[in-house]
Amino acid sequence: MHVVIQTGSQSQALRLQLYASSTHLQVFPHSRGFCTTAEELGTLESGHKGPCLVLLSDCKVSPQDFTHHILSTFLRGYVVRVYWLEYATSCRNEFISHLNYLIQKYSESCFRTPPVVCNGSLSGLQEDCKDDHTPTDGESTRRSITGRFGSSNVRTSEPAGREVEMENGKLKVRLQTYPRNLAESLADELKGVDCQLHGFSHSLYAVEVDGTYRYGFSSASQMYLAACDREDLAKDYLARAALKLEEVTQVCGFALTKDMIAMDLGASPGAWTQFLSRHIRRVVAVDPAEFSEQALQPNVTHIRKLAQDATEELVALSEGKGYDMLVCDVNRHPVEAANLVAPLLPHLKAGALLVLTLKFHGRGRDKERKVDEIKGMFHKELTRMECVWLLANSIYERTFVGIKL
Repeated sequence: MHVVIQTGSQSQALRLQLYASSTHLQVFPHSRGFCTTAEELGTLESGHKGPCLVLLSDCKVSPQDFTHHILSTFLRGYVVRVYWLEYATSCRNEFISHLNYLIQKYSESCFRTPPVVCNGSLSGLQEDCKDDHTPTDGESTRRSITGRFGSSNVRTSEPAGREVEMENGKLKVRLQTYPRNLAESLADELKGVDCQLHGFSHSLYAVEVDGTYRYGFSSASQMYLAACDREDLAKDYLARAALKLEEVTQVCGFALTKDMIAMDLGASPGAWTQFLSRHIRRVVAVDPAEFSEQALQPNVTHIRKLAQDATEELVALSEGKGYDMLVCDVNRHPVEAANLVAPLLPHLKAGALLVLTLKFHGRGRDKERKVDEIKGMFHKELTRMECVWLLANSIYERTFVGIKL
């Protein structure tokens, strides 16, 4: 099975593709079968002009578990649509004929279709349709697609044998397509379906990009229908900046627990402190500026000093055992922000997480050089250092993470 995720912008699609391609970041863990490879589809334009699609190949996670993963992580604020795809062809007539065949077989046999194998790599399905004609019957279409795609261990889903919801002898189907206007032509060309937005028993997925049609047919229960609202996710926090911490801890697989103590450097007005205070035992916020009353929870201590002037307090508040996290989201040049953090690294215990926002001014190409410089500064204190482009980061931001040695 292959999955296409649709996001709200091409920039988000790129970041999701980078996440899914990683073998160690915990967004779409390869070890759990979310995918083997990932790629952006279509013309990769900037902003909202591109298709904003990411193809995850060879997904072995069930649609229900996939949906649960999205809704239980930061991904719920970025995933707009999910398409479950089993077939691909570059011939439109073949695409339409095979869909009509699937609809017929689902209708005739309580929507239990014979397992049809498909190629495990959709990237190899670009062969042109040499004889662009409609097969004489559905069976010949099925043989054509099966033969063209070769074989693998990926098979069609077999929906549970429950009564099919029909209307006037037609399957009640919801069309989920990219581009959206593809649904209009399918509604005219498909036979035996009653297209519905609600009360449907089946979902038909179709994605057409660069002349290739990827498509699938499944029960209604597999459709992802959750709302995507980033503003709603941040409504309980002082600022959307809090979403960066939710994301980075999940991306790194760093579980927040109630026995942890964290230091928030340059914490004012308090969005990161507010987030941490809900998940760990204590937060020590270091900033000479005023702090929001909303962030001053009972488990928050605000030190109104510069960090270099607060050594005694920092040691005392960590109970002499060190901190589990050091986070910093100051609006400084990346190397300057790293210089503020560096003297505090000895306060961290082994295995602690550093999270540092790097704010690059302009679209310069020196990001990698600056990141390498920061890694050089920290190499005696940290391991597993990485610069991640979070979905919650702006275009000009990156998030630097590392684990204390």
